[in-house]
Amino acid sequence: MEQPKPNENPQSAADAMTRLHNLASKNQDPEKDKIAKKLLEQWEKAQEEGNSDEVIRLIGEIDKLYDGTLGKEEEKEKMPDEHAESPKTEKLSPNTSRELKENGTVIVGPLTKTFDPKRFFRQDNPKAKLVIYDGFKDEILAISKKVSQRPEAAISSFDLPMGMHDTEIRANLPKNHVFAIDDLWMIADLFENGELTNGNNLFYMQTGASILLVRIEWGTHKWHVNTWEVDGLGRWCVESRVFSRNG
Repeated sequence: MEQPKPNENPQSAADAMTRLHNLASKNQDPEKDKIAKKLLEQWEKAQEEGNSDEVIRLIGEIDKLYDGTLGKEEEKEKMPDEHAESPKTEKLSPNTSRELKENGTVIVGPLTKTFDPKRFFRQDNPKAKLVIYDGFKDEILAISKKVSQRPEAAISSFDLPMGMHDTEIRANLPKNHVFAIDDLWMIADLFENGELTNGNNLFYMQTGASILLVRIEWGTHKWHVNTWEVDGLGRWCVESRVFSRNG
């Protein structure tokens, strides 16, 4: 996703905020309304924290949403409907012209002590500078539990060769690429061992009957952790990194 220029006119922030408030209150498009409200939530959090870089980034996404370009197809081809089938029966066909660039595999674990996701993924964690958004708190942490005694696991990572939708990305990942809520310790291990890129780090995670995208992004000297619906934000930019749970 294209980032707004750092020298964005401060007045545009107020204009974008007004447009987002208007859009979030109309509710004429349920999907767009959901995205608008999520952007509003992130905006308010960034404002409270004085996170100017995040505020500027959100201006660009707000403008795209207001102009009707956020989450829209940029090509004429029609992508498969991610929600047409349940996650267990969905059919994803790989596109050989958009093969992901494999970085290799790292081993995490074994987990020999108790891991508490709620203690690690918090804003005052001294081991990792984190900004935890409400989406991740409500949709992931709220249903997470402590885990212990887990064997080592192999995690593969891939870089996007071009802008790609979630459906396209997942079609080119290994079959068992989806993480479980109990696998949050693996992501924490990647954090502590410096395996995340400074751009977008993407994880597909099973939450009940659905799959959510967990995005971890470096910005303003902190890691921003949030969730999105699959295919809910258009294409992810080139060189975004996606991680796969192997086996």
